[in-house]
Amino acid sequence: MSDFPALQPDEEILWEGRPDTKLRFGMATMATGIFAVALVLACLGLATVIDRANTGSYWAILAPGIVVGVVIVFAGPVVDSLTRYNTRYRLTNQRMLITKPIGVRSASYPIPPLDDLIYRNGTPPSIYFATQINGRTSTDIGFERIADARDVFIQMRKLAGDTDL
Repeated sequence: MSDFPALQPDEEILWEGRPDTKLRFGMATMATGIFAVALVLACLGLATVIDRANTGSYWAILAPGIVVGVVIVFAGPVVDSLTRYNTRYRLTNQRMLITKPIGVRSASYPIPPLDDLIYRNGTPPSIYFATQINGRTSTDIGFERIADARDVFIQMRKLAGDTDL
């Protein structure tokens, strides 16, 4: 059973795929890492002070701080990887489809104008074709971190009417 909506009678699938699921540690992880180090250092200082008054409580205070610090650092990348693991992409001759495990189960986007297609290099690359604006923030929507991005991008440009390919 597919989470994608049913295809139209004259619609055919050109490509199906899913994003890369490797753990990704970026700038946000670094920021949470700095917070986690500060938390562990605070627990270290607290454990040292309390252990002088109550001998034997050092690790009882420090260990939970270390565990919480590790969870803070790894939670974001692990949740992101699990979300990408359950995300599926589909390109048809009429639209792009994305299905995710969290939030909107599936979304459908029409073939965009040629100017709205963005190929973003990365390891692996991503293709963006829509923007969602929510208040002051905008989020690019597309096929993120796909191994065969170049071939998919060429197909999408042909669908959008690029005659220079």
